[in-house]
Amino acid sequence: MKKRGVILIAGVILLSLLLGVYFVIKNKSSRETEETMQQTEESSTLISLEDVKHISFEVAGEHMGWTKEEDTWVLDNDRDFPADTNKIGSIISTLSVMTEERILENVNNLKDYGLEEPVNTIEIQNEEGQSECIYVGNKNPSTGDTYLYLNDEKTTVYTVANDINSLLEDDLLDYAVGEEMPAIISSTIKKIEVQKKDNSYILENDGDSSTGWSVADGNGIRKTADSSASGNLQSVAASLSFQRYYSYHCTEWSEYGLDKPKMTLTVDYTETDTEKLNMDTNTGVTEGDSDEGEVSDVEKATSEVSRTMILYVGNLADEGYYYVRLGDSQEVHGISQSSIDVLLNGKAFDYWNLDVDYLPIADLECLNITYENERYQLKRVVEEDEEGTIETTYYVNDKEVDGDLFLQFYRSAASMTCQSRLEKYSSEGEGPQLVLEYKGTGRENVTVTYIPRDASFYTVADQDGNSGLVNKMNVKELIENLVNLLNDYSEEEKE
Repeated sequence: MKKRGVILIAGVILLSLLLGVYFVIKNKSSRETEETMQQTEESSTLISLEDVKHISFEVAGEHMGWTKEEDTWVLDNDRDFPADTNKIGSIISTLSVMTEERILENVNNLKDYGLEEPVNTIEIQNEEGQSECIYVGNKNPSTGDTYLYLNDEKTTVYTVANDINSLLEDDLLDYAVGEEMPAIISSTIKKIEVQKKDNSYILENDGDSSTGWSVADGNGIRKTADSSASGNLQSVAASLSFQRYYSYHCTEWSEYGLDKPKMTLTVDYTETDTEKLNMDTNTGVTEGDSDEGEVSDVEKATSEVSRTMILYVGNLADEGYYYVRLGDSQEVHGISQSSIDVLLNGKAFDYWNLDVDYLPIADLECLNITYENERYQLKRVVEEDEEGTIETTYYVNDKEVDGDLFLQFYRSAASMTCQSRLEKYSSEGEGPQLVLEYKGTGRENVTVTYIPRDASFYTVADQDGNSGLVNKMNVKELIENLVNLLNDYSEEEKE
């Protein structure tokens, strides 16, 4: 029993010692934390001014100043300059939290730190007229810190982790807020017009076209437009954006080639406009706009509003951007050469439809075929018996033939596409090997002619003068399907 009491006393003593050590360590940690916080607070006072009213620094070798008026910043020597308030505010915020990494005292040679002739000089002033000056030197190549000294304290150099020189831009327009291109969704584009000295063209939404689009050249000659090429052009027009800012108030347009633009781009598109309405819940009658609180979806009316964007394109700048002007704006911007060249170098021919013309089988009255100087007539007859059963019969020269063979040939003719279009076509040379003459139930007629060209291509031409190059293997498959159908017709004829 006595032994157990000794052990219990020893345990209590040990526990007391451990608690004592714990509180000593805790108090020490708290003191160190307080000291660290105090040091952080002290180190954050490199720039002590608050409520900064004015800031100035060098831009492209010229000292420029901005003054805060209410919530905006104004350029001192040009009140019309569209200053980027957020950017100036961001610079001040960065400077205000700047802390020193190291302090170098008793400095005799400022040249070692790029401070004999500072890279930049920043002066800030608060509402009470108090000011501080930051002289910015080089960046340490090893640590990335920037050397600086404050006010007239030339013998004390600080290093800060901020890259102050990259914080300040070299071009005044980098501190400006310019206009932006309209936000256009490609699917809302209805018309794209490109006016230039040669090869002007208009791509337009066309409900009468088989592809939904038509394209016209500068002479007004209109063709069905290729749906894929039309979609690509819509995407190019919708994705145009400014990459450079050259002037916020241009008066000499000739300096940028915009007095006589190389190209004028006009894009017609639509936007969805949502109008808030005040609706009488008893009568359901709309009384007009309401600004009182939120409105439900029932109280909103949406409509499509037509918009037009006009863009003038001038000379090509040395850095690879075209000078552009948006409508009647006084600003000059730059758009990448690659984007503009798609429009500038294009022509109506580039957007011609590549599909070979045909009539849907539901609209077909008959198809007259000339193959190897022999003529055949194909028909599809749809009948309904007394019980309402639909029966479709296929004929060649009034002889019933296999429906699968008929449809296989018809589908291969309907799916034929050109690898490329021919801008000019001459019918001189070898005669056609195959001619398809579609007669429609609505009196529409389509004629397609296949003419051997070389080892790789056939020339295909339609009744509207459109022509193109078709892969020889595709025509070979078409003819094979026709021959299979005609062989079936011959077997039926023999029987």
